[in-house]
Amino acid sequence: MAGAALLSAEDRFAIEDLLFRFMRAFDDKDWETMRACLADTIDCDYSSFRGTPPSKIARDEYVTLRVSALAALRTQHNLTNIAISRSGSNIEVRCNYAILRYHRDFDGSPDTYFHSRGQYRFSMTGSTAGWRIASITQTLLTNEGNPALHRGAQK
Repeated sequence: MAGAALLSAEDRFAIEDLLFRFMRAFDDKDWETMRACLADTIDCDYSSFRGTPPSKIARDEYVTLRVSALAALRTQHNLTNIAISRSGSNIEVRCNYAILRYHRDFDGSPDTYFHSRGQYRFSMTGSTAGWRIASITQTLLTNEGNPALHRGAQK
């Protein structure tokens, strides 16, 4: 990818580690780690998943919404095909995702799970001393299962 060669190995590792900690925070419901991964405000675009317009949201509000939306779910967030590019001080990450969501009473039926697949685009702020996620754009490819399980899903 153009610009990828400008990243040091340390930058690349720090950025990938940040993304993995962020995704693991959803699964572990580790809201303090999630807060530590985010900038003070985040430009969010979940319009293809939620049907809501893009917005700017404070870090604590972002986390509070996830606490509520995921309370009854067990999740597994997976990222693949990570591509990182740099343009000046701007870092952009593109990757594919698969988010598996299971109701706490999962029994294998489609009514007790809700999975999504697509692409993410993140931008980062900071440096190797402390990268943070400054923007998140989710582009949905497909959903499977019962969208009523996730409060944030477009019905």
